Amino acid sequence: MRALLPILVSFVALCTPACSSKLSSRSQVGADITVQNDSTNHLDWAEVEWGDRSISVGVMPPGKGATFLDFDLPSDVRTNVAVIKCINEDTPGLSWDSGSNDEVRARRATSWTRIPVDVRRLLQLGDGHYDVTFRILSLTNADVLVERRENR
Repeated sequence: MRALLPILVSFVALCTPACSSKLSSRSQVGADITVQNDSTNHLDWAEVEWGDRSISVGVMPPGKGATFLDFDLPSDVRTNVAVIKCINEDTPGLSWDSGSNDEVRARRATSWTRIPVDVRRLLQLGDGHYDVTFRILSLTNADVLVERRENR
């Protein structure tokens, strides 16, 4: 048993720096996340869901966006696809003047539009700080732009 103790201590000593360098390299990735409505639709609510993160951006008229500074990217991601969920206020019956608040809320609860976004590029980011923009192009199409920021 005493013969195994030096081997175990050596193994732990060798593994600890390797594990901590992986953790510290992940912590060197930072991002400012923007969600931009580049469609012609009035979105009464929008949010991005990816991995263990959800970004709620609220009301988004056409051409408007919201930016979140120093946002943590999801950890332990199992998918290359994020989903942008939104409610299109231009849809008949979903505007607040189309009935009582309870009636409109009930219709909206089942009226979420889900737009898939390929986020494979976000999984490949190296150390640094990035500007990441989720663009809603239409009610069926969205993309993500990634730009490395040179100076922070």
